[in-house]
Amino acid sequence: MAKISGTGCGTLVVLLLSLLCTPAKGEEQGQGAAAQAAPDASAPDVGEESAPRKRSAAETGILRMELPSKPYQRWSAFYKLVGGPDDDSDGDGMTNLYEYGLNGNPTNPNDTGYIQYFAREQDGKTWYEYIYARRITPGCELVYTLQTTTSTSGKWVDNAHSVLPGRGKLNADFEIVTNRVYYSMGQEKYIRLLITTK
Repeated sequence: MAKISGTGCGTLVVLLLSLLCTPAKGEEQGQGAAAQAAPDASAPDVGEESAPRKRSAAETGILRMELPSKPYQRWSAFYKLVGGPDDDSDGDGMTNLYEYGLNGNPTNPNDTGYIQYFAREQDGKTWYEYIYARRITPGCELVYTLQTTTSTSGKWVDNAHSVLPGRGKLNADFEIVTNRVYYSMGQEKYIRLLITTK
């Protein structure tokens, strides 16, 4: 039996995308086609030399965008999440941080990311292979810890397993990690994956 549980630790602030834009000030139009704007009294006479003046953001209509700087914040903004990393936005039992860490969709309860496990037996030995997607996006600051225990009320033990070589990339942001956990026939063993922040 395998069990996925735990929540992420640490505090991640979801920075919403903010757009700060001041439209360019239009010229006032008078009544009638022949109406013209009043001359600027401070403007130099024709022929008078003057240094070029820098235009303000209001005059040029510059659009300034403040983008989230952290990978989780960008991911959260993409899905327009209101809740934080420890919330479960789609009610599928997986926190937003876990969905982020396992390539899930926090707005679709049918997409909890890439994770699978199954039993194998060879040469009298039995083991579980526990496979999951690990995010490798630069700056993601996630820590993955696989834990096991022989009782739901017992102590969870870190890294009591073997990580198989030959990990491959799922895509540009994720790699596949295959873990092997040995156990004896008739023995109960529980497995869970913790995803936390640094």
